[in-house]
Amino acid sequence: MPKRINVGCASRLLDGYLNIDTDSLEDIEKRYPNIEINRNLDYHQGSLFDLDLADDSAEEIRADSLIEHLSFKEEKQFFITAKRLLKPNGLLSIET
Repeated sequence: MPKRINVGCASRLLDGYLNIDTDSLEDIEKRYPNIEINRNLDYHQGSLFDLDLADDSAEEIRADSLIEHLSFKEEKQFFITAKRLLKPNGLLSIET
């Protein structure tokens, strides 16, 4: 079970995180040809909404440059899902 989640990661996959993006690693490599993608890191193609993760299972959720790409409906669902997944006193880090 991941303790840290990096959602909407695009080309910024992080070691020690479950990295999630809607694009495949192949599509990410095509979009960012000058960035080497480490394929050994924990990666899931999909969204935070389609993961079967337990409540209170994450210590941290990072969302760098993600929120501005969500619709109002998706944005609300993102915050509901993040609240469900975060442990008490967990960290939600958002950068826009």
